[in-house]
Amino acid sequence: MKRIAVIKTSPHRKGNSNILADRFMEGAREAENEIVEIDINDYKLNFCRGCYGTGSSKACTSCGTCWQDDDGNKICNMIRDCDVLVFATPVYFYSVSGQMKVLLDRTVQLYGADYRYRDIYLLAACEAGGKSAMDGAIKTLQGWMDCMPGTKLKGVCCGTSALAPGTVGKKALDEAYGLGKAL
Repeated sequence: MKRIAVIKTSPHRKGNSNILADRFMEGAREAENEIVEIDINDYKLNFCRGCYGTGSSKACTSCGTCWQDDDGNKICNMIRDCDVLVFATPVYFYSVSGQMKVLLDRTVQLYGADYRYRDIYLLAACEAGGKSAMDGAIKTLQGWMDCMPGTKLKGVCCGTSALAPGTVGKKALDEAYGLGKAL
């Protein structure tokens, strides 16, 4: 059994990337994994100030916490002890949602930390019809992973041609389910 954090970063609770995440979780639960579901809409998350604790004796990268009074520390603590991280995002302007980028930046406190996760998955939905529309989202996530030694992108599910909520295709839904079930 693995402990899997599924992180929904869409501003739309019933958006297509969240639908993909729900399908992934269905498969992962059937495979008897533990799910830690994190919907970014349920948390207050400020953007990273890039200060590294400037003005204090403890930088976030050395003490593992941020000085900001929001839910960033809570989210980082939730994902630190998971085996697998799954990021679900809509694709805006050929990249991840702003909410996902803010979260990635706020995980700077995990840089050099003793985190458990190694396997990373990306579930993304976009209006464009071709999978190449996901390239920027994948590159953004890969840049984050390059700063998290030992992590590897294990799977990507692309829900293309999906603008209105609920229009993500059956093929993508089945793929998301299969990725979760395989864990």
